[in-house]
Amino acid sequence: APKNLEEIVGGAEKESAFHRWQTKLLEGIAHITYGNAARVTAVVVMVAAIISIYLTSQIKVGNPVEGTNLLWNDSEFNTGTRAINAHFPGTNTLEIVLEAKSRKNDHRVVNTPEVVKVATELQRQLESDRSDPNLPPRATLSFSDYMRDINRLFAGGNPKWMPLDPTAEAISAAGFAALMGSNAINFSHVADFEFQNSTVSAWFRDNKQETVDAALASAFAAGKNVGLDHPEFKVRIATGVIALQQAMNNVVHKYHWLIL
Repeated sequence: APKNLEEIVGGAEKESAFHRWQTKLLEGIAHITYGNAARVTAVVVMVAAIISIYLTSQIKVGNPVEGTNLLWNDSEFNTGTRAINAHFPGTNTLEIVLEAKSRKNDHRVVNTPEVVKVATELQRQLESDRSDPNLPPRATLSFSDYMRDINRLFAGGNPKWMPLDPTAEAISAAGFAALMGSNAINFSHVADFEFQNSTVSAWFRDNKQETVDAALASAFAAGKNVGLDHPEFKVRIATGVIALQQAMNNVVHKYHWLIL
């Protein structure tokens, strides 16, 4: 037996002050679990359980802050995220992927009139969407933007030469000119190395849930308008910070009662 057993349960004369207090506390808890007191205890526990379940059901799935709610609002990460979002397009992207159906090295799907047309239309629709206060995105970007700008430069710099002729020859020439003297890796943020798959990137002001919902709704609407299936490629919606956060939110929403 432990040498200090009498100090723990040896009676009021031998027990320490702490253990006497502990004994009284446990006796008090025990008294409310039987007899007439047990009925009151049962009612109180049931009311507390109902209130807890109600409050738990009010927890919103999603991110309520700029950055991450795993850190304090004034943490370095959240402070830096707000600063970037305040002075630049932001850190929160939604990527619409134009995925090639085949990967022929001698045929660059990105440099085709249909891809340029669809990418440009997606950008136009995203940028003109005013259906929600969190829209439109702050900026959009695709490889078509580089082709339009290089077309302007080769034509003397006048902005009126930015629109591309919707012909295979003109689009192919603009794509070739954009890559002239550069490495394809430099465009890895808008196209893969073989220029088969490309993206339309959209930057949003934050990754709060209301912004995520509005961004995805706008992207799906734009995708529906341009069509998701084309002869040489498919429009995939979506990836990027916005879409990945929503994917995690969907999993949390599905299993949130189990998690809690």
